[in-house]
Amino acid sequence: MLTLVPDLPGELPIDHATFQRVQREVLTDEMLEIFSGYSWQRVSVAEGCFIADVGHDDKPKHQVALLYRSGAGVFAKAVSTRDESGVERIIDEWLVDTTIAGLDFLVRRARLAAAAGSASLRLSLYPVEESRPVGLAHYRRHGLREGFGRLRTKRPVAQAVIDVDAVATSRRQLMMAVHALASGIFHAFGVPEVYQIDAEGRVRRKYWSSDVQGMLKRWAEAGGVPIVESTVS
Repeated sequence: MLTLVPDLPGELPIDHATFQRVQREVLTDEMLEIFSGYSWQRVSVAEGCFIADVGHDDKPKHQVALLYRSGAGVFAKAVSTRDESGVERIIDEWLVDTTIAGLDFLVRRARLAAAAGSASLRLSLYPVEESRPVGLAHYRRHGLREGFGRLRTKRPVAQAVIDVDAVATSRRQLMMAVHALASGIFHAFGVPEVYQIDAEGRVRRKYWSSDVQGMLKRWAEAGGVPIVESTVS
């Protein structure tokens, strides 16, 4: 789950005109198709916020976002699968994908609300408890799931501060922020950093699945994000 809270809140009206604009922008958001595997299906209104989700019934499923009047927001998506021993495995590429899609989504909505200056970010995993340990995993070895790092029984949390305008207008800045946040989660599992992005915001191509590399390449090149062939030793 990713949260964004701007230091200088804006004011997003909740009225018909704004609802139509938010709905139009959200339902045509290409970033989610590239990085999350889901497209938003609906936008609704709740007390003090707009809600976007991918469900078709009264209970949001798989992916949901809350967009508040102030420009603050929440983005949540399932990024794990359970292994044979009952351990929830966070798929590292899914975590990075979700953080990219979520941060891009939230920071652009914050600008829509005219939030400015810096914003505080918080990335966390839920649920994590003694009876439901969590670990990391990847599918890079011939498509087979392989766990790595240590297991956690306490909820890992990573925090960062960004400049709203910089991240909203620069894909390179977006990727640098994602590297910092997602690496903070990796630290909780005893892993030094994420594999898919380096600290300079460059894409490490070899750590992305082949089915997204084409879309990722076009997105990166269009936004001035370098793609490198380097690996983590």
